[in-house]
Amino acid sequence: MIREPGNAELNLSVFRDKRTVNTYARYQDLQPCEAFLFDKYLRPRMRILDLGVGAGRTAPVLAAGAASYVGVDYSPEMIDVCRSRYPSLVFQIADAVDLSEFSDGSFDLVVFAFNGLDYLYPDSARRSCIREICRVLERGGLFICSVHNALCVFPRSDNEVARIRADYLTSKVSPNWTSAQRACSKAVSAILRMKSNTSLAYGNIRHKLFSRVFWKGEGYFYDRTHGGLFTRAAIPHKVRAEMAQFNLEGIDTVKCEFPQESGLFSTAWFYYVFRKQVPMEGHCTNYRSSGKAGRLRSDGSYSELEHRGNGQSEWANDFIRPARTRL
Repeated sequence: MIREPGNAELNLSVFRDKRTVNTYARYQDLQPCEAFLFDKYLRPRMRILDLGVGAGRTAPVLAAGAASYVGVDYSPEMIDVCRSRYPSLVFQIADAVDLSEFSDGSFDLVVFAFNGLDYLYPDSARRSCIREICRVLERGGLFICSVHNALCVFPRSDNEVARIRADYLTSKVSPNWTSAQRACSKAVSAILRMKSNTSLAYGNIRHKLFSRVFWKGEGYFYDRTHGGLFTRAAIPHKVRAEMAQFNLEGIDTVKCEFPQESGLFSTAWFYYVFRKQVPMEGHCTNYRSSGKAGRLRSDGSYSELEHRGNGQSEWANDFIRPARTRL
């Protein structure tokens, strides 16, 4: 597939930037929501594909007990860090949009952690990635990913976004700086980590409340993380509807702030678990080409989901009936 130039290359350049690589290299622990889901769904001897592996934060946990593990990232610099950290594991430089080097049904679990799916641009690239994930998954296989919440305007002050922004500022410290300059940079970084909800929310309100992403419930926006990333966000029912088009059934949803409580407008992103369904013969390709969301009935037939065609705001369904978080 030919990637559309512009924002796709912008995102890749960010993830190849030394400052971003160093920031990711400092992350070694799983988020509580990730640890919860991995503990719940990982089984011994699984064949695992770890997309957007970054600097290898998830690698040792996913690889432990796996029959096979492959970590993939389109940033050569990130893969270099992974290989130096975990020389016994397999890491490959590849674009998640094209997984042609892997055969059909070759994995029991595919993971795309830390919102990696959101940085694929344009929509056609993201959808090609999902299609490829479904193809390489074994029937009944699982897909775990996270997606930014389009309605988040009041992120928690202690969430991952604040930490990333603070770490990014710290990474820009020059080796030629004096001790006073370094101390000043660390102080500013600490202040950023302790920003109040109101302070963090101001920029989100300004950029989201007046954007189509918030009112439509899905779309791309410019995120200042790591110096600027073109990022997609969507509300839960939009995410599940899109995945249903590719025969992936949503079976679990967890907020990124887990185990702490958070509302729909303060949840920065959701983690989702999808299972590849087993359709009847003749239905395997329909979901790929129809362009309509749907799901399999208990008898194996395929039914389309209703869509709103009036162009009105579509996030009310999630506000009235929030995504279930199974704890």
